[in-house]
This record gives sequence, structure tokens and C-alpha cells, in this order.
Amino acid sequence: MENYNRLCFLKNKIKNPNIVVGDYTYYDDFDDVDNFEKNVKYHFDFNGDKLIIGKFCMIASGVSFIMNGANHLTDSISSYPFAIFGGDWENAMDGKTYPTKGDTVIGNDVWIGHNVTIMPGIQIGDGVIVATNSTVTKNVEPYSIVGGNPAKLIKKRFSEQHINWLLDTQWWNWDIEKITKNVHNLTDNNIENLMKSVKILYYIILLAILSVSCQSNDLPKERYYQFDLSAIKVNISNDTLYCSLRNSLDCPLRFYISTSDSSINKSLSALNPITFRSKKDTLIKVKVHSNITGKAETSWGACMGDLDRKINYNKMSLPFCKGQKYKIIQGYNGQFTHHTDYSRYAIDFGLQTNDTICAADDGFVVGVIKDYKIGGNDKRWEEFANYITLYHPHSGLYTQYAHLKYNGSLVKTGDQVKQGQPIGLAGLTGYTSIPHLHFNVLIPAPPRDGFKSTPIEFIEHYSGSNLRINDVVEK
Repeated sequence: MENYNRLCFLKNKIKNPNIVVGDYTYYDDFDDVDNFEKNVKYHFDFNGDKLIIGKFCMIASGVSFIMNGANHLTDSISSYPFAIFGGDWENAMDGKTYPTKGDTVIGNDVWIGHNVTIMPGIQIGDGVIVATNSTVTKNVEPYSIVGGNPAKLIKKRFSEQHINWLLDTQWWNWDIEKITKNVHNLTDNNIENLMKSVKILYYIILLAILSVSCQSNDLPKERYYQFDLSAIKVNISNDTLYCSLRNSLDCPLRFYISTSDSSINKSLSALNPITFRSKKDTLIKVKVHSNITGKAETSWGACMGDLDRKINYNKMSLPFCKGQKYKIIQGYNGQFTHHTDYSRYAIDFGLQTNDTICAADDGFVVGVIKDYKIGGNDKRWEEFANYITLYHPHSGLYTQYAHLKYNGSLVKTGDQVKQGQPIGLAGLTGYTSIPHLHFNVLIPAPPRDGFKSTPIEFIEHYSGSNLRINDVVEK
């Protein structure tokens, strides 16, 4: 701004790697705009906590961010920090830790007024306004106006319907040309006008895509499977049913065999399921009546996992690259697709197409589907997603990473992977209307479906049970 030197785009001024600021967020300071970091108090490197501020935020002079270095013991007899003074007191904290509340996260399009104080570990949602001289001691929901000491809700800025639309639209992530075209609507109080503008633009883009690609609504004609079982043979010869079974995967497999003859199935019921450890072959023979030889038809199925294996639950890492943060698109028991035993505890992260997916834990690649090219917002597309399955032998858990782009797998079946290793690229295949990563932790379960979803804790201090739509998680 001409003749005004108190204001700056904050991202250009930050030097501390533990302070992350989004584009177009500005800071106003009565004294020195180059000294924002003085307002981030008790921010010690050894704590490792971060201050994360989104895009298009407005931060007034005198705003203070209190970080976790300010925390003292509160459940001990004394809260005095003896250990920091060394000497005879240096061992006072052996076997103990000072309390921490995690990163402080400010959303996008947040206005923080003059002399506001924000306490450690606070998460302020998108579109929030914090009144002058407030002290924020609790998380603030999106598009709220709060004020006071401690800050309390004054009112919501818009209706819940409009707030949800704004959170889904995420205008701050548009390219700058699109923002510029809509700047008149963004500075108006009529959200319906912005909705209409975005809807018209959406249809223009959609028509352009359809006219170029002529994408068909037909489901793919070819089906792909995550591992090859072509070496398995089941047949009846003379008076014997032969089952030649081969497990080439780095995880246990369960086989279920049946025939069109009930007397044979009665014998097989004592065997089913037949469980094999990884990389094992076997030949099973079952005697049958000679009068049905050649008449009975055979069928079989296979699924991963050993039902008798004890599961050693452990924390996993968020399934994307370090330094990245994403919104939760759908959490536990989500009404859209997370309402079956197979997906009940799945979490959908808002990765965009081509964003990198990482292994949540050490393990082996036991399944890959990568050849589907498109998806659709129709349940018929459910079986046509690209995905990767990993087995984690130290725990017995399995993880799946779904909706990868066409050829979006960076690994192949049989590869060994490490926690945090890039394994795939996010996309838009299968049953979905938006690009994202569908992450699911699984345990073996009957019957032949093979798996059921299980809750998960993350080493980054997030609990899957506490994650809600539009929460932001950072690795």
C-alpha cells in the first residue's frame, strides 16, 4: 500500500521453520512489521510445536500467540520449573514431561483483532473473527465471531447451510484469477450470488470437459484384481478332490472351497477356511464318492488375513508427506460411505489429484490396483477404484489407500515399504465425486469378505475418533 509501511504479507517475513503462513495473509504492526516473530511467545525449538496460519488471514497489531513452552506442571505439588535452572535441580524432571497441547492452527480468512491473545494448541476454524482484546482459550468453530476473556461465542456469521457450502468450496484455494473474477461477490454479504457464480463456472468447466473427453457413463468393461491367484487349481479326478493352493503374497491368505455337491461340502466344511502363511504352497486331497466323479462343479475364493492371529494395535503415521496438512472430508461412521463394517472407521483426507500418499507404517505391499481411469458419483462405481493394500506383520494390521489416479501406484506387489515412504498419487477413481484419499485400517474378519475396519491412533497426536469433517490435520 502506497505511503503505508505498517502492513506486510506475512509469509515474506517469516524465518522460523516452525511458523507456517499461507499466501496473502497480512500483518499490521504499529511499530515494526519485520518483527512479527516477537509476538510468538515461548516458542522453543526443543518443543517442536508449530504455529500454522492459513491463507488470506488478517492479523492486527499486538496479537500474541502463546506456545507450549509457556506450560508448567499443573498436577504436581509445585508448578515451579526447577529443572531449567540446572545444578542440583537438573534431574527434577527425569521420567516426566511438561504438558503440551500440540500445534496452534489458524484457519483461512480469519480476522484477529488488536491485542488478542491465543493460548497454546488452539485451533481456530476458517472464516472466524476474534474481537479486540480477547483471550482465546478454546477451539473456535468455523465462521464464528468470538470475544471476551475468555473468548466466547457472540454469533455465527452465516447459516449452517451456507457455512458448510463455504467450507466445501474453500475459495481461498482457488487460483488467483478465479478469486479476482469473484472478488465483488466475496466482498458482498449475499452468499447466494457467490453460489450462483461458482455454479455457473462449474457447469462451464464441466461442459468443456465433457466436450473434450466425451467421457462415458458406462462402467469399465475390464475388471482388475489386487493380486494374482491364477496359479490356484481346484478339480475333481476319479474319487479325489484336489486343491493346489499357492500363496505368493507377504501376508497370510484364507481359502474357501465349495462344490455343487452337498456331501463334498460337508467334508470341506471342516477345512474352510484353509489358512496359509506367506509364500507357502500346498496340495490338499479330499476323498469323494465315486458316483459323483466328474459331475460336481467346484468354486473357490480367497481373502487376506489369519483369523487366529492376535492383533497388536499400534499407532500409525498420517498417510501423506511430512509438512503437509489436509482437511478431513469424511470421518468415522460417515453417512456417505463409512457405514458398513468394512469402512466404519475409515478416514477421508482432502488430498488433491497427484498429491503424494505415504505408507502409514512399515510393511509389505500385498495388493495393487492401478488401471482404472475414471470414477463416478454413483454406488455402481464402488468396485472400480484404484488402491493399494499394505500388510504390517509386526501388528497384524492391514492398511488400504483408495481412489488413486490412473497408474498412480508408486509400488508393486511384493515391495517392502517403510513408514512415511511415498507409495502412490491421489486421484478420482471409484465411487467418489471429489479427489481425496480414502484411508482404512483393517483386521481379518469372517465371512468371505475378509476384513472389517478398526479404529486408529496417529503418532502425530491425532485420534481417529476425534476427527470431524473440516478438521485440519498436519504431519
